[in-house]
Amino acid sequence: MGMLLLGLTLLAAQGSTNGVLPEETRAADARFAESVVEQGWTLIPAYSGEHRGSLDERGQARTAAAAHLFSAAAELQPGLVRALWSLGHAETLLAENARTRGLPTLREHVQRAEAALSRALEIDPADPWCNYARGALRTGFGSIDGALADLQRTDELTSARIPETGKDGNDAWLRFKAREWRPEALMQAGRFEEAREALRAFHTEFSDNAFPLHIALGECFLRERDLASADEQYRTIVELFPDDHQAYALRGYLAGLLNDRGTASAQLQEAIDREPMPGLYLRLWLWILATDEALPAADVDLREFLTNPPSSLSDWDRRLGEFCIGSDTTASFLDGARAEAARRMDASEALDELMCEAWFYVGLRLERDAAAAENEASTGKLLEEAMAAYGNALGARPVAWKWEWSFARLAYARLALATGKTQVEEMPTGSDGTGPGALTVGVHMPGERRARGLIDGRALPGQLWLGLREQQDGSRRFAYVPVLAR
Repeated sequence: MGMLLLGLTLLAAQGSTNGVLPEETRAADARFAESVVEQGWTLIPAYSGEHRGSLDERGQARTAAAAHLFSAAAELQPGLVRALWSLGHAETLLAENARTRGLPTLREHVQRAEAALSRALEIDPADPWCNYARGALRTGFGSIDGALADLQRTDELTSARIPETGKDGNDAWLRFKAREWRPEALMQAGRFEEAREALRAFHTEFSDNAFPLHIALGECFLRERDLASADEQYRTIVELFPDDHQAYALRGYLAGLLNDRGTASAQLQEAIDREPMPGLYLRLWLWILATDEALPAADVDLREFLTNPPSSLSDWDRRLGEFCIGSDTTASFLDGARAEAARRMDASEALDELMCEAWFYVGLRLERDAAAAENEASTGKLLEEAMAAYGNALGARPVAWKWEWSFARLAYARLALATGKTQVEEMPTGSDGTGPGALTVGVHMPGERRARGLIDGRALPGQLWLGLREQQDGSRRFAYVPVLAR
């Protein structure tokens, strides 16, 4: 890699004495720059269909190296649009990684990505790939007005070219992606009715499956803070797919996030009754979200499941369930998580994932112990320990999105609210004052110099959304239970 970068430097310095490069040298520069771009793409981690919001250490290093190569190629050959588009792509991946991992380089990567794509569009404003890439970047990182313009431009450019390039070509795919991103950009701009129209149009054109449409419409209503309409969409899913256990699980999940534990328990039980292969996590959800009245039955169900578990249940999942019902100590359980991580192929990545899970369930069991405590002092102490456990779950920062990490955020915020430790740091809203905008809520913990961030950026899938309402005296108070965007 070092020799390649050295070669770039030496080649860029070549030229005639009067500063004008001979035609032969310019042609060599162009070929070399294109080869450097190809070399850079060999370093970009392949997309496997799994969560790509973060990179492991090797992927992060390779992507950063690719960005250096793309940047060098763009400097050597300033008119090479593909080098600038590739640089924008690499910096976008690094920005997504920084956001997921909470790295301080987030803003830097976003700025580099947008600058590279903007330079490319100055050279060729009609390049659909660069228009789309910048539109997706701006949608993902908050420059909504520009995002909508870029996505619309992508749609126009590709629609004009599809008659020539065909319905199965790259232009058709780019138009599909631009129309897929448009509802998200409209939701961020607070234009929810337009977003729903765009969602319906997208699914009419590209899908005959009503399941994802109603899921997306439910999210749109949720982000508009129209919780009744969101619930209506999930009710519709249950009506349309009465035998699909996922539909009931989804409504139970939403009800749990909205603190409607009665509905959550009922819907999750319906899901369990219909699931084709018995599994642990629906039972854990039922156990986690059960009302006080339903908890004993959920506890019995979980215990019976663990007494005679299916052969597909992993040793770690079995141990996790047993810890929840009190069959293991906290110290032994945490040691078990570390041992399990050491057995896995990518031990360092697995450790973050498993410690996130483990600390979440430690916090959950401490909360259950607090509810059963005999005096106020014991309850307060256990809740402090539970909050610290949820903080440890958040600190693990697993590579892939985990619902335990998101629920730890919710639980951490809920306990912070209950103990009066919240502090609003920043709350810029959408352009009309009602949109989702960007929201940052922090909690000061003893001994910490600054607030621990709970929410950063807009409500992305898996992120916490905490509603605030401004009072007549100008103060802001938490208006309803935190929910997670899906």
